[in-house]
Amino acid sequence: MGAFLLTQSYAETRVLQERERLLPKGGLIEVLVAARDLGSGDIANPQTVAVRRMPQDWSLPGAITPLEFDAINQKRLIRPVKAGHPITVEHLRQGPAELNGVRLEAGYRAISLSVDEVSSVGGLIQPGDRIDLWGSAPPQAPNSEGAIASLTAERAIFAPRARLIAENLRVLATGARTERLSDPTPEHRSPNSGSPYSTITLAVPVSLANLVLAGQLQGRLGIALRAADDIPRSTAMDRKSGQPPPTAYAPIEILIGSVDGVTR
Repeated sequence: MGAFLLTQSYAETRVLQERERLLPKGGLIEVLVAARDLGSGDIANPQTVAVRRMPQDWSLPGAITPLEFDAINQKRLIRPVKAGHPITVEHLRQGPAELNGVRLEAGYRAISLSVDEVSSVGGLIQPGDRIDLWGSAPPQAPNSEGAIASLTAERAIFAPRARLIAENLRVLATGARTERLSDPTPEHRSPNSGSPYSTITLAVPVSLANLVLAGQLQGRLGIALRAADDIPRSTAMDRKSGQPPPTAYAPIEILIGSVDGVTR
């Protein structure tokens, strides 16, 4: 009986010693891993990322912890990751816009427009502002043949007119400067903050992208800077969305001329 107890005690001691030898000395840590097989272009989000405990000695360089999830949420992978494998910073696309906190919501397109000191409202437009876009309206139809019209009416036919294309568009960037969460709010920002720029980048809904691009091709776009607290009536009711949908207006008419003077 005594020999049996000694043998059992010796076996238990050996098991404990072997377990201590195999266990990592650095302890266990929690890292983010792929919840399933992820390919290049997949987005890191709560559905594609999971948390797993693993020995610290086995952790890969650049492994991401659960506390850092917000920094990678909605970022695209640039290389595949097998299910259960740790996700590292090398797997993620970190372009300048993402590093500066700019995210383009689904259903929107980033469109850049050329501006000068006049069209940029004297350089007052900064990332995070809201603007309205105006385009040139086609001339009015002339009076029917034989009709008598006053000189004032004739001049009004050819007078330049503008119409609203879209309102409440968010400015993503001015030149190379992008919107940051730490930037001061428009009402507390210095008018001369930022450096000179020749382009602005807007978040434009897909439904309005063709109108904005058409206006850019015509070179007849005007920009109006909105007040920080000026919210359109059409979007005031939609406060659940972080980016209210801009209002669409009549499309810009593009006229293409020919050598014989006939408009086609």
